[in-house]
Amino acid sequence: MVINTNVEAEATKHNLAVTQTNLAKSLSRLSSGSKIVTPSDDAAGLAVSNRLEAQIKRIDSALSNVVNATSWTQTQDGFMKNISTAFRRMSELAMLAQDATKSNEDRDLYNKELQELKNFVIDSSKQDYNGVSLFAGVSLDVTVNSEGTTFGMASIDLGGYEYSRAVNSGKDAWKLSSDAYQLSKDGFTLKNTGYKTSVDLWRDTSGNWSKADNGGTKIKAGSIVTEDVGSVDTNVTVYAAGTFVNSENAAVAVKGFKVDAENNKLVLAENHGLANGDAIKFNGSAPAGLTAGETYYAKKLDANNIEVYTDKTLINKVNMYHQTEVTNVSVTAADNTFTKQNHGLSTGDAVVFNDASNIPAGAAANTVYFVNKVTKDTFKLYTDAVKADAGGAAGLVGITSDGANLKVESNVLNGITTNATTESWSKTGHGMTDGDVVQVVNAGTAPANLPVMSAGGAAFAHSTDAHVKVTSNSSFDLYKRKVDGISINTNSTTFSKTGHGLANGTEVQFLKKAPDGAGYTASYYVKQIDANSFTLHATASDATAGTNKVSISSDYTDLTLVTDKVLITTASTGEAYLKLKQVGAYNVDDHSVTAGKDNANIVKRGYFVSVDPGTNGEDTRAVKIKSGEIVSINQSDQDISAFATKQGGDYKDINVKSIAGAKIALDMIKKAITKVATDRAGLGATQSRLNFTNDQLNITKENLSAAISRITDVDVAEEATSYARYQILVATGTQMLKQANQLPQGAIELLR
Repeated sequence: MVINTNVEAEATKHNLAVTQTNLAKSLSRLSSGSKIVTPSDDAAGLAVSNRLEAQIKRIDSALSNVVNATSWTQTQDGFMKNISTAFRRMSELAMLAQDATKSNEDRDLYNKELQELKNFVIDSSKQDYNGVSLFAGVSLDVTVNSEGTTFGMASIDLGGYEYSRAVNSGKDAWKLSSDAYQLSKDGFTLKNTGYKTSVDLWRDTSGNWSKADNGGTKIKAGSIVTEDVGSVDTNVTVYAAGTFVNSENAAVAVKGFKVDAENNKLVLAENHGLANGDAIKFNGSAPAGLTAGETYYAKKLDANNIEVYTDKTLINKVNMYHQTEVTNVSVTAADNTFTKQNHGLSTGDAVVFNDASNIPAGAAANTVYFVNKVTKDTFKLYTDAVKADAGGAAGLVGITSDGANLKVESNVLNGITTNATTESWSKTGHGMTDGDVVQVVNAGTAPANLPVMSAGGAAFAHSTDAHVKVTSNSSFDLYKRKVDGISINTNSTTFSKTGHGLANGTEVQFLKKAPDGAGYTASYYVKQIDANSFTLHATASDATAGTNKVSISSDYTDLTLVTDKVLITTASTGEAYLKLKQVGAYNVDDHSVTAGKDNANIVKRGYFVSVDPGTNGEDTRAVKIKSGEIVSINQSDQDISAFATKQGGDYKDINVKSIAGAKIALDMIKKAITKVATDRAGLGATQSRLNFTNDQLNITKENLSAAISRITDVDVAEEATSYARYQILVATGTQMLKQANQLPQGAIELLR
């Protein structure tokens, strides 16, 4: 017998603790109704039940979607039922109007009712459900299970040819001479052969294509280009002329598009085919002021020019360069504050005063200053960007007298690095293009920061015009002189330009483009024939001897040369600044643009094409229309005379004013009635599937709920029995622990 260790009490205490734990768990299960109160109760069961509960929540959402889809189709069918009734009545009127015993006055009365019913159908086609068009012909997807699987509901297009011709009220009517296809997507039809790329390609300014970056424009995989790229893209898809290309493709042409940023418009070599509000998109790269991949909208100026807007309403025109002029600015000398309501400038913007005759006292011409925006209507100017950002007294441009009617331009390119060793100018993403006219200008009050330059053997002063030749998107050269409007005939060596002014031995390079037979980055040397003509040679000695003349293999009338390269004698001590004065023009060789271009005509949803657009996967939902059918579309919107013949007035405006017109109307209306029946049958099939889907989702939900119940729900009868047992065990365990604690007292009896 021992005193220090009561083994029996320890064992009894352990048993009591286990029983109390089980009693607490049993109590928790009974009070919560769940077998899994803590993760340790059933880790696997908890995981399974959580997944099943999440699945049920998704099923609830799917059920909601199905219910809404059912309401959608019911709403559609409600309209279609009335449209069917309207067409039936229209067919009655067309039959009545063919009664030879009726007068024209009688037919006019029938026609009035017919026209009202036509308007009813036209108005119905514009209806929507919660902002979504009911009859746009777009198939809406509805979820059918918890995993997001969808099916496309039957679509109804009241703008389809069967309906539109039956209610035609002024559109040109055509009889197809061959099978045609009505498009369900916007896009383009190719005028000539096109090539759909399978990989990303690059095209340099000389027209060379490569799978690797060759310093040219990147053309994304899936683009349609006008040049045969089969030699570098062996998996290219060839599209014949007339093929439809949907507007989701990355590009449709790479030639013929120019940007006249000085006049803020796009210029095309041929009729662009764009209408007001048509969408365009720049791919790979875009002119300054525009962003690649963004959608813009065209405003047609004439057959060859458009302006670019950010919105389809054509209110917000895009400024396609860095030039933002702020006019009618005033300044108060007392606080050095410039005022212009809604000036639009931001802190850090670099600006110059562009009216040399009106510069406020304390500021200088041809000098870059930096904006500190105080409010939307006021700002201050600083001598450098850092101080402008700080907005303190340091670097603040002190104005010594009030001023008014001032003009400032945010047309400064900063952050330019100059290198006297390589005589190079560089800035990543400078955004300039060949032919830009710039001036090197002061930065704030630091003229010592200017590079020292020379051109043509003489010093080149800052604030003097220079012409840009881009060498990459991060570097460029400057030239003192530009000669444009140069022409040459095929297989000739003689260039023509009235009063060209080029002396013997002058070194020149081509700008914007090089003609066939010459290089874009190569230097050539002039031999003057007379004041209006000259030849080019590979070296200065060749020019002197008249040997190795450059021979051109095509006709050109618009070549440009630059000469007297601006050389950097001493680099600037920090970043250099250029004032952008004039802007050259971009070719689409530099910027691929998705729009109606030299190799494509714009077509829109509802237009017609003669080549099946589903064959190449460009529009698998296009509707095939058999030869001999009547379709309606204004010739001003799309001229389909290549595969259809225009019809007379009774087709253009469905009426029953004459027996002949009534016969035409009856023919069109009967086909529309058939189409209504077909579309309503499609709706019925969709509704049937939705009903079955709804039932299946409810059954699945019921079964999943039962599965969760089996995993997590407590059996109350079973658990109540366990609870009673644990209660008894706790009570007896408590008593036994009391007795066990008394056992060491036996040792006391031995000590007496």
